[in-house]
Amino acid sequence: MLPLIVNKSHPHKPKRAMAASLPIICTRTFGACDLVIEGVNGFIVESENVTELVYVMRKLATSSPLRQSMSRASKLRFEEIFSADRMMQSLNKLYTSLSTIQI
Repeated sequence: MLPLIVNKSHPHKPKRAMAASLPIICTRTFGACDLVIEGVNGFIVESENVTELVYVMRKLATSSPLRQSMSRASKLRFEEIFSADRMMQSLNKLYTSLSTIQI
């Protein structure tokens, strides 16, 4: 658990956790919540809501099946978004759209 309070433009730590097949707990403070599907590969809690944070941490700590399913879902979500094939498709789409721009 690494609390992220500072507003950053790109959430590297949650992305690395997903690659390592770990459930994510994040806040709506910055872009990490875009990586989380609530209740599927992690939880999104309100910033500075300690009660909610403790609740979801306990939920993960006491439920091995939940941890396992969220772990699998995190890895699948990471591969869905950040796989080499997906990145190539995105770059190809970008370059194709840029090639149609008239200068």
